[in-house]
Amino acid sequence: MKKTTITTLILMFLMSACSDNSSKGNDKNRGINFLEDPEHHIKDNLNISSHNGTILYTGWYYVADDENGFERQLHRSTNVYFINPNPIVTAENFEAIRSFETNTNEETSWILSIQLDDEGTEILSVVTENAIGRQLAFILDNSLLYVVEIDSQISTGLTELNRDIYSKEELENFMVILKSER
Repeated sequence: MKKTTITTLILMFLMSACSDNSSKGNDKNRGINFLEDPEHHIKDNLNISSHNGTILYTGWYYVADDENGFERQLHRSTNVYFINPNPIVTAENFEAIRSFETNTNEETSWILSIQLDDEGTEILSVVTENAIGRQLAFILDNSLLYVVEIDSQISTGLTELNRDIYSKEELENFMVILKSER
């Protein structure tokens, strides 16, 4: 049994090492499958070390001004962005996570709300004060879920993902991932 497990792991490693993951096009959608299965996400991937350092962990990032960032396609969109690989705040700074329903113009949508801890609140406050007019990106499990332009300082540490495209069940899956990464 032990020999079979080791053989299987070696085979999985060899298969991933032989696949071509070097092109930017392959990086765009990396992580999307993990969003569908919240119990098995990117940090649990046995082959994470074979991704050439292009993994973006859960958190808020700057959208890069040029093509020097990591290319990501916005989830459920054709829009492509370049993400600065240095996170502003990460899941470790997420203090409270919840989803809630909102009604506008007789339409119901679901929003994911993330309250940052004191450290994350201070960092985001300074960043947003100095980056008005720039864009921030929210990455979940190496997938780009949300891009927003900063129009004012966020001093409360409260962030929201509000794209009106996710169901209650999808947001609950996202919450499972987020809570496991804190």
